[in-house]
Amino acid sequence: MRSQGDELTHETMSTHDPDGVTLCVHSVCVREDMRRKGVALKMLKAYLQYVQATTPLKSVRLICKSGLIPLYEKAGFQLVGPSSVVHGQDPWFECAYVVDDGDE
Repeated sequence: MRSQGDELTHETMSTHDPDGVTLCVHSVCVREDMRRKGVALKMLKAYLQYVQATTPLKSVRLICKSGLIPLYEKAGFQLVGPSSVVHGQDPWFECAYVVDDGDE
């Protein structure tokens, strides 16, 4: 989903704006027998490369539980902090990947 905002909220996670400058990733799923083999990291890096080459975006954002923060950091995301989005009892954390616009 795309949104105009630079923060993930319940609204940005449920409403698509085709002209949005932020891409909201809802989930990254890997089949159980393929986990912990680098598959998620390879998928994320390939997806981010594709998005950067084909879509006019400023950032890609997602929320995750604390145990997945290192995975997303390895893919190039930076931890923003605790998310305002609540699902269940465990806290969620927002991570952001800033898209390189090629101007630097």
